[in-house]
Amino acid sequence: MQRKRPLAVRNTIENRLWAQLRALDGYRFRRKAPFKSFTLDFVEHQHRLVISLATVKKHVSNLLGKFQAETRTQAIARAREWSVLE
Repeated sequence: MQRKRPLAVRNTIENRLWAQLRALDGYRFRRKAPFKSFTLDFVEHQHRLVISLATVKKHVSNLLGKFQAETRTQAIARAREWSVLE
């Protein structure tokens, strides 16, 4: 089986998201939490919140498509051009 992205790239994306989640005030995320037969990427128990890395990647991919962009920077620039962001 061949991986879509190298493990190092996936870990970099995961580490960036982890840093952002840890910086949120009022939330205490846990990384790689077991749940039944699954391992959840990020969990915040008090607020009953689960974030899946695959879901984050899917939403980013959808946004890139909608803004006809190849990078997040291009998507933000287009969103500003189209008055979606101020």
